Amino acid sequence: MSRNNILWVDEKTLSKDVSGKVYIVTGANSGVGLETTRQLVKQGGHVIMACRRPEAAEEVAESFTGLKGTYEVMRLDLADLQSVRDFVAEFLKKQDKLDALVCNAGLVTMGSEVKRTKDTFEMAIGVSYFGH
Repeated sequence: MSRNNILWVDEKTLSKDVSGKVYIVTGANSGVGLETTRQLVKQGGHVIMACRRPEAAEEVAESFTGLKGTYEVMRLDLADLQSVRDFVAEFLKKQDKLDALVCNAGLVTMGSEVKRTKDTFEMAIGVSYFGH
């Protein structure tokens, strides 16, 4: 049996009103991050789409028109800790609370060549762990 399009969550959770809640979703411009963002906006939340490619996030966020909640796109490159610091400083200027952080963005590197972040961490651990 195919597991495509099966929701592993109950209707009560999907219909809960989260108005007034503030969320950050990393990697919110595609895949699970995008669908998580869409659901939180649908339920009335305010979602900060934390993405390395903000233009891609802006493009997909057009599909949120007419949903109950709100969103904003902010640049965040988890492979660069200065970008993380800049993101946090900007977030703190705009928001006085955070209700949830969805650590969705991640990275798997392939091949035999070691890739490193700007801070010299191995890329997968730098993005998937230290960046968050």
